[in-house]
Amino acid sequence: MANRINVKLILELKSGGMSQDEIARTRHMSRTSVSTVARIAREKDISYEDIRDLNDDYLLHNVITENCRAKWRMLHLQNGESCRGY
Repeated sequence: MANRINVKLILELKSGGMSQDEIARTRHMSRTSVSTVARIAREKDISYEDIRDLNDDYLLHNVITENCRAKWRMLHLQNGESCRGY
């Protein structure tokens, strides 16, 4: 099963000054997932302070758009992974 994307952690680490590559490497996340979350947050002008009290399920399903989830599903399917949870 594919891992769930931890939107809150990515934005928290970005707000603390970590680069996207550092986040991906040190937290064992895909660079694609980290860069997509960062891009969406930037496009929607969302900061960690805006979302810190929201739970990850809400963020994944309401902040990350259906279009982006569809792209993640496609990426995971191409890699032979399960898409349950996306």
